[in-house]
Amino acid sequence: MVQAMTQSFLGYHDRAIPIFEEALKETPSSATINSALAESHEHLGDFSSAIFYANQALQLDQDEIHFHRHLIHLHIQSDDIERAETLLTGLLDRFPRDIASLEDLVEIQSLLGKTRAALVTQNQLIEIEGSQRNNLEVKLHILKVLQEWNQYESTLLNLETLSPQNIAYKQELALFFISQNRPEDAIQKLKEALEIAPSDPALTSLLSRQYEKAGNHAEAQALFEAQDETTITDPDVAYQRALRLVTEENDAPSSAKQLLRRVLDGYPDHVEANTLLGTLLYEEGAFKEASPFLKKAVEMNPRAQDTWLMATDAFYKSYDYPQALLMAEESLLLFPGQLPLLELSALAHLKTHNHETALTQFEEYLDILSRNSPLPDTESSVLKATALAYSGLAQGALSQSVASDSLHAAALALHPDNEHVLSTTALSMAEQGKKLDEALKYVLQANTIAPEDPGIMEIVGRVYFKMQNLQESEQWLQKVVQSRMSSPTTFEYLGDLLLEAGKPTEAIASWKKSIELYPDNPIILEKLRTHSN
Repeated sequence: MVQAMTQSFLGYHDRAIPIFEEALKETPSSATINSALAESHEHLGDFSSAIFYANQALQLDQDEIHFHRHLIHLHIQSDDIERAETLLTGLLDRFPRDIASLEDLVEIQSLLGKTRAALVTQNQLIEIEGSQRNNLEVKLHILKVLQEWNQYESTLLNLETLSPQNIAYKQELALFFISQNRPEDAIQKLKEALEIAPSDPALTSLLSRQYEKAGNHAEAQALFEAQDETTITDPDVAYQRALRLVTEENDAPSSAKQLLRRVLDGYPDHVEANTLLGTLLYEEGAFKEASPFLKKAVEMNPRAQDTWLMATDAFYKSYDYPQALLMAEESLLLFPGQLPLLELSALAHLKTHNHETALTQFEEYLDILSRNSPLPDTESSVLKATALAYSGLAQGALSQSVASDSLHAAALALHPDNEHVLSTTALSMAEQGKKLDEALKYVLQANTIAPEDPGIMEIVGRVYFKMQNLQESEQWLQKVVQSRMSSPTTFEYLGDLLLEAGKPTEAIASWKKSIELYPDNPIILEKLRTHSN
C-alpha cells in the first residue's frame, strides 16, 4: 500500500493501479483504497472507472464528506451535471451547512438554468455565512438574470454599504437608476462616485449626459469646462471622429493623428486607434514612428494579416531588421505561405547576413509562386525574376559562384529591363569582385530606369568602389547622403571608401552613422572595433 501511494504521489498512476487492486483483494471493504483507485483512474482520464471506485468508497463510508464530494466532482468532469446536482442535494441533506457544497450547488443550478433554485440556495449560504461581499455579488448576478429589480436594488445598496469607497457599486446603482428612469437618483450616485474619483472621465461623461437629460444644462457645461481639454472620455467616439477626418475632410492626416494620439494617451490598448495611427504614419513614410503602433495593434488583434504585413515592412524600412525578422516569423506561423510576408522575411535574413536561411526562404517563395500564385502572369514573372536575383545574391555571399551566375542569368532572361533585377545582379557581381564592367553596365541601366532610387545609387557607388574608382564612388554615395534618403548601407559603403582613401577618422564617423540606423550590424561593429584602436 505504501508503494502504491508513493507511485501515485509521484504521478505514476498506471503503476499505482495494479498495486492498489492487489491491496483491495486483501481488504475489499477499504473505502480508502477504493478512493485511491478512483483518484488514479481520474488522473488517467478514465472517468467511468473512477466513478465506479468513488461510488464504492462512498457506500463503504457515508460519513466521510470527502468521498461524497469526490464522486460529485467526477460526475461534473464527465459532464453528467444532472447527476452531480442529485448527489449534491443528497449530500446537503446529510451536511446542510457545508459551505463548499452549497457554493457548488448554486453554480450547478445556474448552469442547468434553475436560476430561481440557485437563488434559494444562495440565500441559504447568506443565512449561514452572513452578508459577505462575495455572497452578495453572486446573489446580485442571479437577481439580474431573474430581473428581480426590487431585491436587486436592495442587494446592491447592501454592497455599497459594505464598501462605501467602491465606485463600481455607485456606478452600477447609477446605471440601474437610469434603466428605471430615475435620473435624480442616478445623478446623486454619480456625484458620490465623483467625490471619490473626481478625475474619472467615464463618470464625468455619464454625469454630464444625465444633467443634460434632466434639463440641467448649466451643470453639464460646468463639468465639461472643468475637464482637461486633452481628456478623451469616450475613445470609440474619438476614434470614429478621427476616421471621419481621414475619409471625409481635407486636413485629414494631421488632425486625425493628433486626435488618435490623444486617444492612445488615455487608452493605449485601443486596437483601432493603434492601427489607424500606425497606418497613417506608414503611408507618409514615417516607418520608425509607425512600427510600434502597428506592432501593438497586431499583439491585440493577431488575425489582422494586412496589419502584420504593414508592421513587418515598417520595421524593415526603418532598418530594424532583427525586429522585422521576429515579426515576419511570427506572422508566418499565423499565415503560412503568404508571399509578401515570406519575401520580407527572406530580405530581412539577407540584411542580417543569414544567407542560407534567406536562400531557403526564397526557394520556398519561388515554389509557391510557381505552383499557385493568384497574380497575373506579368506580375508573377516580375516577382519571380527579383526573387531569382536575390537568390543569386545569397549564393554569391555563400561563395557559390556558379549557382549565383545561373540564378542571375535566369532573372535577367525573365526581365532584362527590371531595375531591381539589374541592380541586384550588379551588387552580387561587385561583392564577388568579378565582371565589374558588366556590373557597372547593369547598375547604370537600372539608374536610368529609376534615377531617384537611393538603393540603386548606393549600388552604383559600390560598383565604382570595387573598380577602385574612388572619386566616382564618393560622388554617387554623397548624392544619396544629400538626398537625405541614406540607409545604413549608404554609410557603410561610404566608410569603406573613406578608409580606402586614407581617411580613417572620417570612415569611423560614417560607420557610426550606419550603426545609428542599424545598431545590431555585426559587420560594422567589427569594423569600428578594428579601426577605432
